[in-house]
Amino acid sequence: MDSACSGDAPDNSRPCDNDECPPCLFEYVPSNNLINTEPFENNTECTYRAEGREDMCIQILIASLNFAEPDENGECTTDYLQIKDLNNPDFLLTYCGVINALVLDSSSNEVEIVIHVEDGMDKVASFAFVEESVCRTYEFGECSRACSSGVDEIDVDCILIGDGDIVEDFYCYGLEGYNGSKSCPEFDCPNCNGEVITDFSVVRLAFTNNEDCSHNIIVSSIECVLITFEVFDVPDGPSDACQDYLMLSSPEYTLCDRDLTGMQYFSNDQFLAIMYQSDGDSVVGDVVLRLERRNCTGFMFTVGEFGNCSVPCEGGTRTRVVECLDDDGTIVDDLMCEGIKPHTSEECNAGQCEESYYEYVIGEFGDCQEVAIGFCVRQRDVDCQNNVTNVVVDDSLCEGNPPVSENCNCPVSTTVAAEVTEATPMTTTGQMTTTGQMTTQAMTTDSSECGGVFSENDDTGTITSPNYSENYPADITCVWNFTVPVGSKIVFTTMAFTVGDSGDCGADSLTFDDYVQEVIQYCSSIDDMFLPSTLDRAGENADFCTLTFTTNSVNEASGFSLSYEYTAE
Repeated sequence: MDSACSGDAPDNSRPCDNDECPPCLFEYVPSNNLINTEPFENNTECTYRAEGREDMCIQILIASLNFAEPDENGECTTDYLQIKDLNNPDFLLTYCGVINALVLDSSSNEVEIVIHVEDGMDKVASFAFVEESVCRTYEFGECSRACSSGVDEIDVDCILIGDGDIVEDFYCYGLEGYNGSKSCPEFDCPNCNGEVITDFSVVRLAFTNNEDCSHNIIVSSIECVLITFEVFDVPDGPSDACQDYLMLSSPEYTLCDRDLTGMQYFSNDQFLAIMYQSDGDSVVGDVVLRLERRNCTGFMFTVGEFGNCSVPCEGGTRTRVVECLDDDGTIVDDLMCEGIKPHTSEECNAGQCEESYYEYVIGEFGDCQEVAIGFCVRQRDVDCQNNVTNVVVDDSLCEGNPPVSENCNCPVSTTVAAEVTEATPMTTTGQMTTTGQMTTQAMTTDSSECGGVFSENDDTGTITSPNYSENYPADITCVWNFTVPVGSKIVFTTMAFTVGDSGDCGADSLTFDDYVQEVIQYCSSIDDMFLPSTLDRAGENADFCTLTFTTNSVNEASGFSLSYEYTAE
């Protein structure tokens, strides 16, 4: 009892210093379901938050967005959709304008979408939170500098493990190297003093104005030196009259005006001199060399003749065979041959083609892939090419902008439940307008169909319950989504309807919802819920219409057959 304790009793509560809750907040569990917002009023900001399992990451799908375009500086200022990773403060992406079928990976299990609308004009958005199986992993690559002279800036790239693709730095948030803090070599760069180098780790040589520098390499009598050009930026030339150059001995090479980054050189002697010279005009570039001890081989490269050019004009390539052979004529690793491997290809036929132009070459669409329940996308290759050479060039040289992806009918079956989740902001009311159209094909009456996606391109058609006119399956949920443009409506005509017999519509039913009128369920067990002969839905102010057919595990019936037609208001 409190009376048994001396002194004042401590407070049993205290105020929290949390941020103020948004006035328009929705929370979800990742489920692959499309979230279709209602129209936003002027000066509205809503937050849609999703939290998945701790060991999973969330994928964000922007199915459709039709907001104001960016301003002249490319900034989204009036209307925008913003994606945040709540466990990564640097993961912040902002979008506006028109978007269809955009898929992004987060870096954790907590994300949110913030939609800000200043000029409502009946704007809506459609998106989904999809839970991935595992989070992708990332790491930082090699340092861009091998040593430091006190002024060098060390850069590192964030890389997707497995694919090796370079991604945005915020995916490496929290790793060593973030914001350039990776531990890179900190030893001083060698001076231009003719020193003998015995530490064959990494040596960085920097050109300076009007100066000759050299580094002498000495190894044991049975060893040679393998040099890897990690950075080679010496643009002066031509190579037969170099003013700024790098020279190697044993065998001898004078190098400039060539991009040798990634190339390798193998000496044929235990003694090797590395020299560089600049003419005093300016500091012209960097050379970063990695030196390694290797046993000498004495093997040489064999070089074939160049073949024909790949194109008759506008720049092509021709190739030749270059092989490293041992003393018996057997092909061995290139690193075992002396010197630098000669180029296997070179540019050719750079002259302008007559009557050439650029045009888009469009491939066939691939398979339809479901990215969220009831929303599928298929993609194709679209390349801007020269009509003569078939060389792919920048899209700015071609006219038009063919889409590389489009919406499509999802491959569905009677055992898959489809669902569209409605998000209703507490602060918004008003009318809906068209947010775009889906280029899908009309639904057929095949008995395996259970749901689909339709637009005004599907002028008329018929939808039926699965297995019609046989009994429909038990325990299924089928969803048909109709997109309706401004000034149109859909008229449904009942050709047959036998659904449920349980005395009410709580068992088997067909539900109509256009997100404007009252949601109505129909079943054939009671008169006032029997589907009428004709039904107008998705009329004035409606942008979507959804039909949902639900069955339980008990009832069986022949189901329904409905025709639909898009008509003017």
